Amino acid sequence: MNEMKFLNIIKEEFYTKEFDRQHTFDSDTKNDHPSVIRIGTKRVGCIALTGYKNPAMPTVQITYFYIYRPNNGSGGIILKRLCKLADELGITLELDVVPPKPSRDSISVSDLTIWYGSHGFKTVFSRFNFMRREPNA
Repeated sequence: MNEMKFLNIIKEEFYTKEFDRQHTFDSDTKNDHPSVIRIGTKRVGCIALTGYKNPAMPTVQITYFYIYRPNNGSGGIILKRLCKLADELGITLELDVVPPKPSRDSISVSDLTIWYGSHGFKTVFSRFNFMRREPNA
């Protein structure tokens, strides 16, 4: 129940009504495109979130998260809001640490793991770069 509330609030705050056709991720049935996200009126990246109804541990997975211009604070603003709302609603956040395709702005898996760790995520399965953040971490 809170998973849907979480997703709806994030959609209202950050989503535009468009998908980023340049980026894809594997969903349950096919390749999908993440939603473009904004801060104010500026398009800053794209994200895909999936809610899992689990009474024992309400969970939202950050399936895909990409910032168009890294190192400008946009990713931190969005991730802090996701974490704050997850705390308020008692939601566990999960993600696979997957860096963007190599480019001059690429970030390594270890640097991404450290960055997510600074937001309260902990490595659950290091072999698969899987991290989890419990509410109020």
